[in-house]
Amino acid sequence: MSEYSIKEKIRDLLLSNDFKRLTHKKDEANIFKIINIADKEIVHSDMLAWLFNPYENHNLNDKVLKEILMQLSKKDAEYISLLLLDYSDLEVYREYTVDNGRRIDIVMESKNNKVIFIIENKIWSGEGDNQLE
Repeated sequence: MSEYSIKEKIRDLLLSNDFKRLTHKKDEANIFKIINIADKEIVHSDMLAWLFNPYENHNLNDKVLKEILMQLSKKDAEYISLLLLDYSDLEVYREYTVDNGRRIDIVMESKNNKVIFIIENKIWSGEGDNQLE
């Protein structure tokens, strides 16, 4: 089976109605609302960084990153090739300062795969001027 046909099969699974029904089940409870921190961006970023970090004690390894990549793969099959990689070397940084002095909420780097993921977390605020450049 070619890599292209594997990607297509994964995409078909992600777009199937059965899979969509399963993914809606996970949205029934929101821990951030329950403990009244739904509007605290820094807490969200800290929690996300902890979940993404394969070295943390949650024992999820790279599963959280792969779940995000799976969601992106539903929209664009190009992400499937990233989904198939091993991210056990992933380094996660919070409030990463770039050359212009601005900070990125979460930076994740896999040197083995030569890939960097950037998350700019937004709760009730829009993108700043040239923020993503």
